[in-house]
Amino acid sequence: MELLARGEQVRAFVHRKSDRSDALQTAGAEIFKGDMSDYEDVSKALIDIHKAYFFALLVPDQHCNPVYLYRQVQNI
Repeated sequence: MELLARGEQVRAFVHRKSDRSDALQTAGAEIFKGDMSDYEDVSKALIDIHKAYFFALLVPDQHCNPVYLYRQVQNI
């Protein structure tokens, strides 16, 4: 919300629509619904993006591992 308050354009990558994603959209964020373990979804979400911030809960699934995701982004 802080970036939106500063007038920045924000795209939020969400796994599913929720009250939180609805609140972000109402505040002005673009919502991208997808699967972080899907290379195509991540690629599409990053189109025209110059900076990305990744915030997620730590989970044991390798595909949600930040290092794995960073390596996927490097291939774009």
